[in-house]
Amino acid sequence: MQKIKLFLSTLFTFNKVATLLVIAFIVITSCSKTGEAPPPPPPQKPIIDSVV
Repeated sequence: MQKIKLFLSTLFTFNKVATLLVIAFIVITSCSKTGEAPPPPPPQKPIIDSVV
């Protein structure tokens, strides 16, 4: 009986974390679609060329 309780509590905690991750993913994707997210960084070729 104790193992079942432990399994259920672990499953419940994992479910809460997964739900938070899904919400965060939806928020990030919606922000990038509307253009509120910062643009991707520029390519790093000049830095590599200057080092070489």
